[in-house]
Amino acid sequence: MGSHGSLGLLPALRPLLDRVSERVMLFQADPVQDGIQAARWCLEHNLIQQGYTILNETLITHCLARIGADPADSHVRGLILFAAKVSGEENELSARDQEILKAARIFLRKNQVLAKIMTGLSTGEMI
Repeated sequence: MGSHGSLGLLPALRPLLDRVSERVMLFQADPVQDGIQAARWCLEHNLIQQGYTILNETLITHCLARIGADPADSHVRGLILFAAKVSGEENELSARDQEILKAARIFLRKNQVLAKIMTGLSTGEMI
């Protein structure tokens, strides 16, 4: 097939490309807003479990950003879920982890609805 054959595909793909472009425009390079958009897309396409996972990860990112911790640090991400749960195991953590855990708990106490949602998403209680 020569170049003329591939040119014939462009008009046929135009509606699809326009639709993709519309959806991509909703993403703004903001991890929290983009995560919410991605979760919404999953809901619209009946990808419920994927939507829960994206929403949970987005909430963790939001919490870490609000307390000044690195959202890309996988170890610290685990501390957020730990902070949302009631536990007495803090003494086993490093001083840095205890500091992050304390900041996360303060943040989640001020945002109890968010803490409840995060706990529900991570345990599957919201499904």
